[in-house]
Amino acid sequence: MNVLLLAFESEGVPIGQLAKMFKSNNHSVKILNVDHYNIKYTKGFLFDYYKNECSIPQQDIYTLRSIHEEINTYNEDSTELIVDFSFLKKFEEDNLPEGQTLNKIFSTDTLFYRVFHHRDYYYIPENKIIFYKLAETIAKFALSFFDNFKPDLIFTIQNQYSLKYLFYSIAQKRRINFQTLYASRLSTKWIFTDNFHVGTSPTVIKNIESRIINNASVNLAVNFFIEFKKSKEASYQSHATVIKYFNNQYQLKNRLRSSFNSIKLYTKNLIKGSVTKYRVWYKKDYFEPNFFSLTRLEMKGIYRMLQYRNNKSLNNSQLPDCPYVYFSLHLIPESSTSTMANTLNELECIYQLSKVLPVNWKIVVKLNPLMLTGVDTHPTDYYKTINRIPSVYFIEPTFSSLKIIQQSEAVATLSGTSLLEAVIYDKPAFCWGKPEFNIIDGIYLFNEENFWENFFKPVDKTRLNHYVQYCLEEGIDFDFDKLISVIDIVNEEFYKNTIEKIYSVLTK
Repeated sequence: MNVLLLAFESEGVPIGQLAKMFKSNNHSVKILNVDHYNIKYTKGFLFDYYKNECSIPQQDIYTLRSIHEEINTYNEDSTELIVDFSFLKKFEEDNLPEGQTLNKIFSTDTLFYRVFHHRDYYYIPENKIIFYKLAETIAKFALSFFDNFKPDLIFTIQNQYSLKYLFYSIAQKRRINFQTLYASRLSTKWIFTDNFHVGTSPTVIKNIESRIINNASVNLAVNFFIEFKKSKEASYQSHATVIKYFNNQYQLKNRLRSSFNSIKLYTKNLIKGSVTKYRVWYKKDYFEPNFFSLTRLEMKGIYRMLQYRNNKSLNNSQLPDCPYVYFSLHLIPESSTSTMANTLNELECIYQLSKVLPVNWKIVVKLNPLMLTGVDTHPTDYYKTINRIPSVYFIEPTFSSLKIIQQSEAVATLSGTSLLEAVIYDKPAFCWGKPEFNIIDGIYLFNEENFWENFFKPVDKTRLNHYVQYCLEEGIDFDFDKLISVIDIVNEEFYKNTIEKIYSVLTK
């Protein structure tokens, strides 16, 4: 079997071990790293690991280096003549499913569609012809794998960003098995899906419908709900890690120390020559950050955090004394939802929601904590703009989301975990995307016309029970943070067991 494994950044650690297992069982394997970080800034750390720890030969390891090398050969004043638009048109017709476009695929990437976020540290040339040349180069690069290697199976962990989605779309058109392992949002369980995590997988739907018909047991689900409500903690394990990190970084001295260490690392890599450069020294590389933009990013993040923290209207410490709908913001809609939402503009979503609510209702808005302490911060004016809507009520970022959900009338968000948690607490949930659990009754695609009709529908928990039971029974325990961050544990028994479970599912 020809197996293509797609890795994004540190996903390469478990991907490398999986490749080793496939090769030891006489499968032909290739690894493609679909990010550029490991090329731009580390100059081979992960690839030495592939070679030395996983016994993967150099000719079976691929990166995006050739794409960046080519795109950076073009001048910023290049004309349409450098782009083969006829190829791009034919590529969409021949290689993408009906209704799919390259624009739609690239909209899932913060690098190409910079509309609803403020990740502004990349150098994006003003001449949009360079973007279309990049699209052409990427499309040809992707096709080379399908035409030359001819994979029987493609596997990846999670779904960032557009490169994975492009490979999935081509695989879908050619009916090639494409499997994604993703977090189920339930404890430590991760689930396999064959539809790239966009809506509930047809395979999962079929399984759940069969369970319902056969009146299968839901004891695990019922017990999970009991423990979930008793613990008063988020339904997924990694939330505790996020809160711990936020509490640490929200302290100014800790944030300053962290930023200083990051800048020191940038400087060290620059001096050592560990940063790959494609254009002459005085010209910025296309679609890449540089030392100065990354340094500015760190300083800007601290300034924005302090601005937000000192704005009382954005940090209410008590819930409003009136009915409200809870709206949870995403870190970066383009990359943290990846569910083909009808819009990624959360301001627009909140605006739409505000129009259907009675005048005495509020919309309680809460940030993802990493929006203040990670690299992808927003200017405070972004939140102030949202706050101009009369019914909006910002709650402080440390406030318990579960407490907000419990006391709410409903929950609304693009496509987040709060939707699932809402239904567990018998609250109607409204979304703009296609979460992987949208088979569950009580979760509705937001529409102003039928909002109240859906709002008053009784929540039937049958599908919820069987969906959660399915995840708990069929999911594998996958400590993602640990498995991607520590290479010296790959020989430990639990690591081997996890990789063996993934291999077993993919080859059965």
